[in-house]
This record gives sequence, structure tokens and C-alpha cells, in this order.
Amino acid sequence: MLRVTIDRPGGVDVALCERVTRELSALRETYALEVSSPGIERPLVKPEHFRRVIGEPVAVKTERPIEGRRSFKGVLTDASDEKIELDQDGQPISIPLAAVRRSNLVVEQLGGTR
Repeated sequence: MLRVTIDRPGGVDVALCERVTRELSALRETYALEVSSPGIERPLVKPEHFRRVIGEPVAVKTERPIEGRRSFKGVLTDASDEKIELDQDGQPISIPLAAVRRSNLVVEQLGGTR
């Protein structure tokens, strides 16, 4: 099985997945091929992933407690190579990227912000 995940600014549609599948058709003789996007609640791992979604709601789980918590949900307000900043119900939260265990975009509304 060969799984290919594609992403691009502006999103991925079915037409793009079909085009990539056609371009990789020679591989289908050897492998079962699966082409997809990371999804609407895509994981955020690298600093550039976070920078791309500034202004969007995210969920973050940390390895260790920060301000007494390990789970955060809010609008991403800033992202650097070292940390991210969230607005969680009007409260700014700074989280070192080294402390992030898991993070993803969130589709649900957050306190009327979307």
C-alpha cells in the first residue's frame, strides 16, 4: 500500500486528488495507491503549519501542564519557530512548541468567533 497525502495553500479538492492519482498511475501496477488530503481538522506539527493557520481555531495538547492545564482550544494569534500563542476566551496563552504533544485545526465554533 502506498499512501500519498497532498496539501496546498487554498486546500485540496477531489479534482486534485484525481490528477495526482493519474500522474502516479504507473505505481498502481506494483502498489495499492491511496491519495488523500490531511483533512479539514488537519494535524499541525511544524512551525510553518501553525503560521499558515494564524487566525483559525486550534486544539493543542501539551506534554506537561502550562498554567495548570494540558489541553487548550482557542484562536491561534501568533506562531514562531519556538512558540505559539492562542486567544482562549479572551485570555492569551503562550505555548512552547517543544511542549506540544498534539495539535490540529478545529472546525467547531469557538465562543462566536467564527
